[in-house]
Amino acid sequence: MFRADLERYAAYLGREDAGDITVLARYEFHGTHAGWHTHAACGDEHAIVPGRTSTPQHFRIPAKDKRHRKAVFRVTDQNAAEIATRAFRLARGIGSFRM
Repeated sequence: MFRADLERYAAYLGREDAGDITVLARYEFHGTHAGWHTHAACGDEHAIVPGRTSTPQHFRIPAKDKRHRKAVFRVTDQNAAEIATRAFRLARGIGSFRM
């Protein structure tokens, strides 16, 4: 999800799971929270409910009251996909990378 006019961006890392997607992490920026942050699933990945983007197993890193290193929104149509690949350390052409 990317909206330059609202300074909103979210990239999701998921696993296909019996015809659904299990979200393992999301990397995001939105003006209502301080800086770039990740919501990552911790613990047993099989306990995560498929199809949901936020569950009790997802934790915010860094915490909302902690210092953020990157607090500037510089996403464009040209670099939005690259931000996701870097955040999740993905390489195009490996596995089933999809945008």
